[in-house]
Parts: sequence; structure tokens; C-alpha cells
Amino acid sequence: MLKLAIRSCILSIFAVNRNSMKRVFFILLLIILLLLSGVLYFFESLERSYSGEHELLGLSGEVKVYHDEYAIPHIYAERSEDAFRALGYLHAADRLFQLDMLRRIGGGELSELLGSELIDADKYLRTIGLSQQAKNATLRFSALSNDELKKEISAYIEGVNAYIDENNRPIEYYILDAWPEPFDLQDMNQILGYMAFSFTAELKTEPLLDFVFHQLGPEYFQDLSTEFYEENTLIPVYGRDTTADYTALSQITTEIQDFMPFPRFEGSNSWVISGKRSKNGKVLFANDTHIGLSQPSVWYEAHIETPEFSIYGNFLAGIPYPLIGHSRDHSWGLTIFPADQIDLFRVTLEGDNVLMDGTSIPLDFRTEIININDGTQEEFTIRSTPHGPVLTDLEDVRNASISDLAMQWTANNVTNRNLEALRLLCMKKGINQAEKAASLITVPGLNLMYGDSDGNIAWWGACALTKRLPDHNPKLVKDGSAPYKHVQYYDFSVNPRSINPSEGFVYSANNQPDSSQGLYFPGYYYNCARAHVIKKALASSENWTIESMKELVLDHHSPIYQKYARMMMDAVQNVDIPPLNIYDVLNIWDGGHDPANSGPVVYYELINAFMEETMLDELGEERLETYMSTSLYLRAIGPLIENENSPWWDDVRTEERETRTDIFLRAFYKTAERLKNKYGDDPNSYRWDEAFEIIHPHPLGKVEPLDRIFNVGPYFAAGGQEVLNKMSFDPKSEGKFIGKSGPAMRILIDFADIESSLSINPTGQSGHVLSDHYSDQAEMYSRGEFRLQDMNSERIKASGSMLVFKP
Repeated sequence: MLKLAIRSCILSIFAVNRNSMKRVFFILLLIILLLLSGVLYFFESLERSYSGEHELLGLSGEVKVYHDEYAIPHIYAERSEDAFRALGYLHAADRLFQLDMLRRIGGGELSELLGSELIDADKYLRTIGLSQQAKNATLRFSALSNDELKKEISAYIEGVNAYIDENNRPIEYYILDAWPEPFDLQDMNQILGYMAFSFTAELKTEPLLDFVFHQLGPEYFQDLSTEFYEENTLIPVYGRDTTADYTALSQITTEIQDFMPFPRFEGSNSWVISGKRSKNGKVLFANDTHIGLSQPSVWYEAHIETPEFSIYGNFLAGIPYPLIGHSRDHSWGLTIFPADQIDLFRVTLEGDNVLMDGTSIPLDFRTEIININDGTQEEFTIRSTPHGPVLTDLEDVRNASISDLAMQWTANNVTNRNLEALRLLCMKKGINQAEKAASLITVPGLNLMYGDSDGNIAWWGACALTKRLPDHNPKLVKDGSAPYKHVQYYDFSVNPRSINPSEGFVYSANNQPDSSQGLYFPGYYYNCARAHVIKKALASSENWTIESMKELVLDHHSPIYQKYARMMMDAVQNVDIPPLNIYDVLNIWDGGHDPANSGPVVYYELINAFMEETMLDELGEERLETYMSTSLYLRAIGPLIENENSPWWDDVRTEERETRTDIFLRAFYKTAERLKNKYGDDPNSYRWDEAFEIIHPHPLGKVEPLDRIFNVGPYFAAGGQEVLNKMSFDPKSEGKFIGKSGPAMRILIDFADIESSLSINPTGQSGHVLSDHYSDQAEMYSRGEFRLQDMNSERIKASGSMLVFKP
């Protein structure tokens, strides 16, 4: 396009009168185009080569890398160390800026690259313990006895640094006027630490729940459907405490998570079907992780073939082993197991001590230094109690809190062995090896899904599950003045699991597992909408195929939303109808989210209005916004709608006592008015593809005009809140609903033809904005299409694109 413009400009110069102003204009335009061409040529030269030969120090032999049509590397080597060295180089070449962002989040080092606006975020991340966790894990690494693990990780790190040492700088560093720092083992552990933090819901949710319980009362708390199912445990009845308000922590956590230059892990779907329910008698496997939309996409795909490894996987930047992957003999996947792994404690501090059981116990102090991109530094001190760090030392939390708050997080108490677990999952040693890997995972909570060529299917809830006193509700802030007891965790043998069940399938949609050995484990589980659809579908057929699995993974119908809407309509059927007839749309809505459907347009506006009319008076705007950013509000909607006697119905701002019908009517009237202002008078003309879109934002795309350069989208995708094709968005949007998270891939595997499994990337493999592979899968993803995860050597080697790394 640019070459054509330059050619046209040159021809125009010769075509016009020598002394005319047009000639001057075209000459100036040519100069601008030539300068632009030079800039583009320079930045295009930053993209790596996909063919030819390249010297890579440290190799013991040649490594051949074939790239398929989507630039996914297929790495062939005689030694695993060489393969991981090449992987590190390629990973950095394609995703260096992403890798840098991840390690900086995990270390609380964002200010050093992005400026002083990120100081509070860095303080927050260091205070909760991410950088210290990484330091501890790095110190323990040298004591490991697994030499192969050490060699492979070291080779990967050296591969990353080999790319950095070549003075390769992606365009983002030119814009920021910065250089990437060398990568090391602590950086890798910081990335794993951020992943663990990203899965947590407690710091956002528990201060808010504690506010509801203590300031509004237990009757309000009960109607939020926190659903803590432990027998013999009752919510303790305390008097209302109008000073107990730590919701500033909820709001700050939400703000920091939203501002992070890397998305959060928010949920997932996965199921594994045994041969008894598949048409060809072989195991079928599906997994789609739900992660914040981003550019580059979260997962990096690669295929490795060595005598020790034969794996195709989805890798996180900076991690040498895939978190999700398969060989020709087995597959594994992940969803979030949102068990509660954080407890908050109200503590009393006196100077440099904390009072516990009437005894003054010295605090621990740790000094941290934050480097800022202008060359300055800021020093701050983290204080810790026996429970953990003092969160009210964070300025915004301290200013809004009456008493001090300490955090106890499993990640700060246990040994992180996730790298060992991931390597075990890559090995071809059967279901027992997979269970051993699951037993090593302590943080974050993961549902490990498994299938193999022997016909085995399995699911394990993998994490360190906390033993709690029976009178402690983990959803509330606890009294930290009681005698301190060291945290204890259940043995892995107690963790919930399902191995080769008689039903012929296992599944997970972040829903709560049944009891294990008589124990329910509290957590921030999602409502059962997705789980219900999966279970009902899998149980209904014994002829599953990859094609029918495609339909299921892309399903965008919600049976419960349809139910909620009709319950609300039934409750007001004998009173006045709102002026805009939105009832007809909801009456015929099938719960789907296809492009021309008007049902979701009306429904989501209605639920937004319903939440405002129900809770805004008690919570206020900021707390309500925080609450609606959690999974908890989606759990509470149904039970709340059904409960005619909930205290939430009364508007505390009025003298009258409102009923459920009053609130429903207000919500319908508000919805009608908003829809009329947005889309016009005819509800039947509303379309979901005009009300909803997805954009994949780049960290630099938060700033105009860089958003037009780096962001990918907008696109329409047929999905919605808590349907299988889960597309989450802010329901309080004043304009279009903008997707914030969605499936980060859609993997489908048939063990009858495992070399031809399927998936899709939300955007593309490359992180270079000028690359042909920056967004070459984005439209396919939005349309619900798939492409190969190819492991067939003949097809791969016939691709015609081979890069050879030489010692």
C-alpha cells in the first residue's frame, strides 16, 4: 500500500506543471511518504526471521524449527536442553515485551519501565508478597535434586537472554525509550507468582462481604449466596459494627487489577469424555481458559520433539513448560479451582508490635526499594505480623480504615513446586504421574483435567487446602488478637477428585465440587450455569465427536437468564406495564446471544438496573461497582430474585418500605428508558451485534492514539456472561458492552487422531505489531473457527519454512 502511494506520488510530480503548487504539494508528500517508509522498514526489520540459519550459543547440536502457516514453531532437537534453549530464544523473539510485563508485575517493578504512576501498584504487589515469594523459590531451586529440570530451565533462560543480548528491541521499548533487562530464574518465579495472584478473589471480595455483614447485618449477608457449605458451621451473630469497613482494599484491588498491563485469569471450561461416550470409542478432551482479553494473547503455542519430550502446548511467557498441553499419549488442561486461600485478620498494632492474646509480639520489617524510570528511587517498609503482611500500611487502605488489617495467604506459607509439576505433566508416564503432578501444586487452586490413549479420564482439585476452625467463616475478616496457631493444610489425599467415573466424563466450570471425605472446601465458586449446560449435554449422548464438541464449546445459550427474566416478569404481571414493551422480547428469548438477538440487549440492561435499584442505596456507587466486578454477584442474582422477603428490597433512602415488586418495577422502567435513549423505540429491532463487541487491548493501547496501532478489534463474538462461550463485560457500561475477558483458546482433542487436534488463538502468535501473525487469527476466533494443533511431522516439514539454530 505504501509502495503504491509512493509510486503514484512520483508519477503525479512529473504529470503536473513544474511551477504549480500541486507539484510542491506532491514533492512534500513524497518526502513524508519516504520518511514513513523508512520508519516502517526499520520496525519491520525488528521482527524475527522464520527461515534460514542462526547461531545460538550453548547448543550441543543443530535445532530445526519449522513454522506452520500461523507461525507456530515446531522444534526438533536431539537433546531436550537444546530444544528449550531454542524455545527461550523464540519465545523472547515473539513475546519479549509481554514477558517483561509479566515479570515486572510479579516483582512489583512496573514503575521502572512505565513511570511513577505505577508506584502504588508496585507497593501493593510487593506488600502482598509476590517478590518475596519469588526470592524464596529461587533460593530453594539450587537444592533441588532434579538435574534435568535445572538444565532445561537454565537453557530456556539462556535462550531468552541470547535474544536480548543481540540488542533486539521490540517497538514498545523505542516508544518507552527503554531497554529490556536480562532474564533470570527469579523473574520466572515472579511470573508464576503473578499467575497465583491473578487467580485470587479474596482481596476484592472479602472486605466487601465483611462490610455487608457488620454494617448492614447478617440477614443482608445471607442473601448474597456466599454458600459456605460446611456442616456444623453457622454464621456467628455479632452486633453491627459501623466502624468495620475495609472496602477500600476491595476497590484498590479492583483498580490495580484493571490497570495491570496483563490480563487476569478469570475462569475456564473443561471436560474429558471417555470412550464409552464417544462415537469412535476414544477419549475426547476440551479446554478453554477464560482470561482477560489482551494483545498479545496470553498463550504462546509451541511443539517440541526430542527423545525425552513429544509435546504440543500452550506456554505462558517466561515459563519453559506448557501449562496446558498434550503428547501423542496423554493430554492435560486447567480450570480455576477457586478454593479460599486467603484469610484477613483485624489486628491491633502498638508501635512496632502486634497484640495477640494479650501479649505484645514484635513485627517483622522488610525494606523495599522501587526504581522509577526517571532514575529516582522510593523506599518503603513492609510490616508483617505472624499472620502475614499488614495491608493497611498501603496508603489508600490506611486512610480509609479505622483498624489495621493483616493478610494470611497460602502462597506466603508453602513451597512453590509448580515448575516440577509442569515438567511431570510433560512426561509420558500415565495417570499416576499426572496425579503426582497434581499433588505438587499448592498455589493457585487448579482443576487439573486429564485424558490418555489408554482410555483414562480424570480430574483433580489441586492446591493446598487450608484447615480452618469450625466457627470461622472464611468469607469474613477474623479476629487477629486470638492466640496464633500455625496454618495447617490437608493432605493431598483429601483433595476432591474424580478418576474414571462410571458416568463416562469429568468436567469443570469453576463450580463447587461435592464433598470429599465428608468435607466441603469454601471458595469463590462460580454459579452453576455453565456446569449445568456441560453436564446435561455430556450425559445426553454416547456418540460424541469433535464436530459435536465444537458446537458445545461455542454454545452461547443460558437457561438461567431466561428463567430469571421470566421470574421478574411474573412478579409484576398484575401491575402496570412499563411504557416501552420490552416484555415481549424477554418472553420469546431463548437465552441465546446470536447477532440478531434482541434478548441479551434487554436482559443485561435489566439486570444492571435491577442491581442498582436493589443495592445502590446500601452499598453506594463504588462498592456496588466493585461487587459487580466479582463472580459473587452472578451467584446471588437468582436466589435474590426468588426471595420475596429479602431485606435488600427496602430502599433505605425512603420512608416507605419497598417490596420486591416495587424494585422490579423500578428496574423495568429504568431499563425501558435507557434502551429507548440508546437504541430507539422498537425493542424488536435491537441487535446483540450492535450492543456488544470485543477488543484485545495492548498495554500501550490504553493511550490514544496508540490504541489504534496496538489494539486488535473491535469484533463481534456470539457470547455473553456465564454461557459456555463466556464473554465477560462491565454490565454498567453507558455505551456498548465491551468484552473484557473470554476464551483464551479453544482446545479440542480426539485421541483417535491426536496429531490433528484443534484450537484457536484470540489474535495471533506474534507480539510484533507489524507482523503478519499479530492478528491473523482474530477474525477466525470471533467467528468460532478452529485450526490445527499439528503434530504430524510430514505435514510440518512440508511447510517450506525452516529455521536452523546452529551451535
